[in-house]
Amino acid sequence: MSAEQEQKMVLESMGLYDRIYYMKLEGSVISTVLLCNKKSNEVVARGITICSPLDQFNKKQGRVMARGRAIKAAVRKDNCDAIQGSSGISNVDVVVGVAAVFGYKSAYKPELTEFEQKLCAPRQEKPNA
Repeated sequence: MSAEQEQKMVLESMGLYDRIYYMKLEGSVISTVLLCNKKSNEVVARGITICSPLDQFNKKQGRVMARGRAIKAAVRKDNCDAIQGSSGISNVDVVVGVAAVFGYKSAYKPELTEFEQKLCAPRQEKPNA
């Protein structure tokens, strides 16, 4: 069984589902997973990964890492892994910018960005024409 399949089983057992999105910032790719409650659609946790422009972006690996971090926050019911910029990394400006928006790689009950609010909003049925 793959890590992704195992994570999906954990989410199912917790009554959660995920929403995934990607952003590009100055050559870096940010993978973000939001965990939502199946009954209320409330966002319970967020996990993110930041791929350096020097690394080969791997969508599946970023998704698995971000989902794992979101699960970690949901299980611990706490924020974990503060995002810290360091002068020794190639994308320090991106990391500092991401830290200003998200704060943590594993966030419990995060404050959502405007985009995340739209992403997680209940979908409205289209009226039949």
